Amino acid sequence: MKIEVDIIRMGALRGKSHRSITKRLGISRPTVKKYYDGSSHPESRKHMKESRT
Repeated sequence: MKIEVDIIRMGALRGKSHRSITKRLGISRPTVKKYYDGSSHPESRKHMKESRT
């Protein structure tokens, strides 16, 4: 996942569109949009604790 995020951000710096990055990586446009502006980081995902019932 780290590599894809780097590619998305490099594409953003080079002025590539969301759609062209989506086609290149084969991932959804909402995912590209999430990382395109740099506001979201895959390393900072919230981990949920498992509840034992």
